[in-house]
Amino acid sequence: MRLLPAVDIKNGVTLNLTDPANLIKKYVEAGVNFIHLVDLDRAYSTGNNDQLISELIANFEIDFQLSGGITSQESLSNAIMKTPTRINLSADSIADESFLKNAFERYAQKLAISLDINGESLMPRGSQNSLGNYREILNKLISLGARRFVVTDVLTDGKLTGPNLELLKSIALICFDKNDKIEIIASGGVTSYSDLTNLKQLQVLGKSAISEVIVGKALLDEHLAIEKSLQLIAN
Repeated sequence: MRLLPAVDIKNGVTLNLTDPANLIKKYVEAGVNFIHLVDLDRAYSTGNNDQLISELIANFEIDFQLSGGITSQESLSNAIMKTPTRINLSADSIADESFLKNAFERYAQKLAISLDINGESLMPRGSQNSLGNYREILNKLISLGARRFVVTDVLTDGKLTGPNLELLKSIALICFDKNDKIEIIASGGVTSYSDLTNLKQLQVLGKSAISEVIVGKALLDEHLAIEKSLQLIAN
Protein backbone atom coordinates (compact mmCIF):
# COMPACT_ATOMS: atom_id res chain seq x y z
CA MET A 1 0.00 0.00 0.00
CA ARG A 2 1.21 3.47 -0.89
CA LEU A 3 0.46 6.74 0.91
CA LEU A 4 -0.66 9.77 -1.11
CA PRO A 5 -0.85 12.97 0.94
CA ALA A 6 -3.64 15.23 -0.32
CA VAL A 7 -2.82 18.81 -1.23
CA ASP A 8 -6.10 20.68 -1.74
CA ILE A 9 -5.80 24.11 -3.36
CA LYS A 10 -8.37 26.90 -3.21
CA ASN A 11 -7.61 30.45 -4.33
CA GLY A 12 -3.92 29.58 -4.68
CA VAL A 13 -3.40 28.27 -1.13
CA THR A 14 -3.96 25.05 0.80
CA LEU A 15 -6.83 24.52 3.22
CA ASN A 16 -4.71 25.77 6.12
CA LEU A 17 -3.81 28.85 4.06
CA THR A 18 -0.19 27.90 3.38
CA ASP A 19 1.79 27.87 0.16
CA PRO A 20 1.16 24.51 -1.57
CA ALA A 21 4.75 24.42 -2.85
CA ASN A 22 6.03 24.58 0.72
CA LEU A 23 3.67 21.81 1.83
CA ILE A 24 4.70 19.56 -1.06
CA LYS A 25 8.36 20.30 -0.32
CA LYS A 26 7.82 19.22 3.29
CA TYR A 27 6.24 15.95 2.17
CA VAL A 28 8.93 15.26 -0.44
CA GLU A 29 11.71 15.85 2.09
CA ALA A 30 10.01 13.29 4.36
CA GLY A 31 10.11 10.69 1.58
CA VAL A 32 6.79 11.12 -0.24
CA ASN A 33 6.89 10.33 -3.97
CA PHE A 34 3.19 10.61 -4.89
CA ILE A 35 0.82 13.52 -4.16
CA HIS A 36 -2.96 13.69 -4.57
CA LEU A 37 -3.32 17.25 -5.92
CA VAL A 38 -6.83 18.75 -5.91
CA ASP A 39 -8.09 21.93 -7.55
CA LEU A 40 -11.03 22.76 -5.29
CA ASP A 41 -11.97 25.78 -7.38
CA ARG A 42 -12.47 23.60 -10.44
CA ALA A 43 -14.28 21.01 -8.32
CA TYR A 44 -16.83 23.57 -7.10
CA SER A 45 -16.88 25.76 -10.25
CA THR A 46 -15.45 28.82 -8.50
CA GLY A 47 -12.50 29.31 -10.86
CA ASN A 48 -9.27 27.39 -11.33
CA ASN A 49 -5.66 27.13 -10.22
CA ASP A 50 -4.37 25.97 -13.60
CA GLN A 51 -1.13 27.94 -13.75
CA LEU A 52 -0.14 27.13 -10.17
CA ILE A 53 -0.87 23.42 -10.62
CA SER A 54 1.10 23.29 -13.87
CA GLU A 55 4.07 24.88 -12.08
CA LEU A 56 3.86 22.48 -9.14
CA ILE A 57 3.80 19.42 -11.37
CA ALA A 58 6.70 20.79 -13.44
CA ASN A 59 8.84 21.81 -10.45
CA PHE A 60 8.68 18.61 -8.37
CA GLU A 61 10.12 15.39 -9.77
CA ILE A 62 7.53 13.15 -8.17
CA ASP A 63 4.22 11.59 -9.22
CA PHE A 64 0.97 13.54 -9.02
CA GLN A 65 -2.62 12.41 -9.16
CA LEU A 66 -4.61 15.43 -10.35
CA SER A 67 -8.21 15.76 -9.22
CA GLY A 68 -11.02 18.30 -9.14
CA GLY A 69 -13.83 18.98 -11.58
CA ILE A 70 -12.68 16.61 -14.32
CA THR A 71 -16.01 15.63 -15.84
CA SER A 72 -15.74 16.09 -19.62
CA GLN A 73 -13.38 15.75 -22.56
CA GLU A 74 -12.54 19.45 -22.27
CA SER A 75 -11.58 19.24 -18.61
CA LEU A 76 -9.74 15.96 -19.18
CA SER A 77 -7.71 17.52 -22.01
CA ASN A 78 -6.91 20.45 -19.73
CA ALA A 79 -5.69 18.05 -17.05
CA ILE A 80 -3.58 16.04 -19.52
CA MET A 81 -1.80 19.24 -20.62
CA LYS A 82 -0.49 19.62 -17.06
CA THR A 83 1.29 16.22 -17.44
CA PRO A 84 0.36 14.59 -14.13
CA THR A 85 1.15 10.92 -13.69
CA ARG A 86 -2.50 10.15 -13.11
CA ILE A 87 -5.86 11.89 -13.45
CA ASN A 88 -8.80 11.30 -11.15
CA LEU A 89 -12.17 11.77 -12.83
CA SER A 90 -14.99 13.31 -10.81
CA ALA A 91 -17.93 11.18 -9.73
CA ASP A 92 -20.10 13.64 -11.69
CA SER A 93 -18.57 12.32 -14.92
CA ILE A 94 -20.63 9.16 -14.49
CA ALA A 95 -23.54 11.01 -16.08
CA ASP A 96 -21.72 10.98 -19.46
CA GLU A 97 -21.28 7.34 -20.41
CA SER A 98 -19.96 8.14 -23.88
CA PHE A 99 -17.21 10.33 -22.44
CA LEU A 100 -16.21 7.69 -19.92
CA LYS A 101 -16.10 4.88 -22.47
CA ASN A 102 -13.86 6.93 -24.75
CA ALA A 103 -11.67 8.10 -21.86
CA PHE A 104 -11.07 4.58 -20.54
CA GLU A 105 -10.40 3.23 -24.03
CA ARG A 106 -7.73 5.88 -24.62
CA TYR A 107 -6.24 6.49 -21.18
CA ALA A 108 -7.17 3.55 -18.95
CA GLN A 109 -3.75 3.26 -17.30
CA LYS A 110 -3.65 6.98 -16.55
CA LEU A 111 -7.11 7.31 -15.02
CA ALA A 112 -8.88 6.79 -11.73
CA ILE A 113 -12.50 7.65 -11.02
CA SER A 114 -14.06 8.86 -7.79
CA LEU A 115 -16.72 6.86 -6.00
CA ASP A 116 -18.24 9.26 -3.46
CA ILE A 117 -20.63 7.11 -1.48
CA ASN A 118 -23.40 8.02 0.94
CA GLY A 119 -25.04 4.88 2.30
CA GLU A 120 -25.98 2.85 -0.78
CA SER A 121 -25.93 5.86 -3.11
CA LEU A 122 -23.25 7.38 -5.27
CA MET A 123 -23.42 11.04 -4.24
CA PRO A 124 -20.67 13.46 -5.32
CA ARG A 125 -19.24 15.50 -2.47
CA GLY A 126 -20.93 18.87 -2.12
CA SER A 127 -24.09 17.53 -3.73
CA GLN A 128 -27.35 16.13 -2.39
CA ASN A 129 -28.12 14.41 -5.68
CA SER A 130 -27.87 10.62 -5.82
CA LEU A 131 -26.56 9.24 -9.09
CA GLY A 132 -27.92 5.80 -8.23
CA ASN A 133 -26.96 2.67 -6.32
CA TYR A 134 -23.18 2.52 -6.03
CA ARG A 135 -23.04 -1.25 -6.63
CA GLU A 136 -24.91 -0.98 -9.93
CA ILE A 137 -22.79 2.00 -11.02
CA LEU A 138 -19.57 0.24 -10.04
CA ASN A 139 -20.42 -2.77 -12.18
CA LYS A 140 -21.25 -0.43 -15.06
CA LEU A 141 -17.95 1.43 -14.71
CA ILE A 142 -16.00 -1.82 -14.73
CA SER A 143 -17.79 -2.83 -17.94
CA LEU A 144 -16.79 0.52 -19.48
CA GLY A 145 -13.13 -0.14 -18.69
CA ALA A 146 -12.51 1.53 -15.33
CA ARG A 147 -9.67 -0.17 -13.48
CA ARG A 148 -8.89 2.22 -10.61
CA PHE A 149 -11.31 3.71 -8.05
CA VAL A 150 -10.89 6.40 -5.40
CA VAL A 151 -13.43 5.42 -2.75
CA THR A 152 -14.75 7.99 -0.26
CA ASP A 153 -17.46 7.61 2.36
CA VAL A 154 -18.80 11.18 2.22
CA LEU A 155 -20.35 10.81 5.68
CA THR A 156 -16.93 10.39 7.32
CA ASP A 157 -14.64 12.32 4.96
CA GLY A 158 -12.75 15.07 6.80
CA LYS A 159 -14.25 14.14 10.18
CA LEU A 160 -11.31 12.10 11.47
CA THR A 161 -13.56 9.20 12.48
CA GLY A 162 -11.69 6.41 10.70
CA PRO A 163 -12.15 4.83 7.27
CA ASN A 164 -15.25 2.78 6.45
CA LEU A 165 -13.63 -0.64 6.20
CA GLU A 166 -16.87 -2.47 5.45
CA LEU A 167 -17.58 -0.19 2.50
CA LEU A 168 -14.06 -0.67 1.15
CA LYS A 169 -14.39 -4.43 1.55
CA SER A 170 -17.72 -4.36 -0.31
CA ILE A 171 -16.14 -2.41 -3.18
CA ALA A 172 -13.18 -4.78 -3.32
CA LEU A 173 -15.41 -7.86 -3.45
CA ILE A 174 -17.31 -6.48 -6.43
CA CYS A 175 -14.14 -5.39 -8.22
CA PHE A 176 -12.01 -8.48 -7.64
CA ASP A 177 -14.87 -10.75 -8.66
CA LYS A 178 -14.75 -9.03 -12.06
CA ASN A 179 -11.00 -8.39 -12.37
CA ASP A 180 -8.40 -8.94 -9.66
CA LYS A 181 -6.12 -6.33 -11.26
CA ILE A 182 -8.44 -3.46 -10.32
CA GLU A 183 -6.88 -0.97 -7.89
CA ILE A 184 -8.81 0.50 -4.96
CA ILE A 185 -7.65 3.75 -3.39
CA ALA A 186 -9.05 4.56 0.06
CA SER A 187 -9.78 8.23 0.65
CA GLY A 188 -11.04 10.01 3.75
CA GLY A 189 -11.49 9.30 7.41
CA VAL A 190 -7.94 8.29 8.35
CA THR A 191 -7.09 9.75 11.75
CA SER A 192 -4.73 7.30 13.46
CA TYR A 193 -1.82 5.01 12.77
CA SER A 194 -4.10 2.05 13.50
CA ASP A 195 -6.33 3.23 10.64
CA LEU A 196 -3.37 2.94 8.29
CA THR A 197 -2.56 -0.52 9.66
CA ASN A 198 -6.17 -1.66 9.23
CA LEU A 199 -6.21 -0.50 5.62
CA LYS A 200 -2.89 -2.16 4.91
CA GLN A 201 -4.07 -5.46 6.40
CA LEU A 202 -7.52 -5.49 4.76
CA GLN A 203 -7.74 -8.68 2.67
CA VAL A 204 -10.40 -9.66 0.14
CA LEU A 205 -10.39 -12.90 -1.86
CA GLY A 206 -6.84 -13.64 -0.76
CA LYS A 207 -5.23 -10.33 -1.73
CA SER A 208 -4.69 -6.87 -0.29
CA ALA A 209 -7.84 -4.84 -0.84
CA ILE A 210 -6.26 -1.38 -0.82
CA SER A 211 -3.43 -0.36 -3.15
CA GLU A 212 -3.16 3.27 -1.99
CA VAL A 213 -4.54 5.55 0.70
CA ILE A 214 -5.11 9.29 0.39
CA VAL A 215 -4.65 11.20 3.66
CA GLY A 216 -5.39 14.90 3.92
CA LYS A 217 -6.67 16.51 7.11
CA ALA A 218 -4.89 14.15 9.52
CA LEU A 219 -1.52 15.10 8.03
CA LEU A 220 -2.36 18.76 7.54
CA ASP A 221 -3.48 19.14 11.16
CA GLU A 222 -0.55 16.97 12.33
CA HIS A 223 -2.68 14.26 13.93
CA LEU A 224 -0.29 11.99 12.02
CA ALA A 225 3.40 12.57 11.34
CA ILE A 226 4.28 12.06 7.71
CA GLU A 227 7.56 10.26 8.48
CA LYS A 228 5.97 7.77 10.88
CA SER A 229 3.05 7.18 8.50
CA LEU A 230 5.40 6.33 5.63
CA GLN A 231 7.45 4.05 7.85
CA LEU A 232 4.34 2.23 9.08
CA ILE A 233 3.15 1.55 5.56
CA ALA A 234 6.59 0.41 4.39
CA ASN A 235 7.04 -2.16 7.18
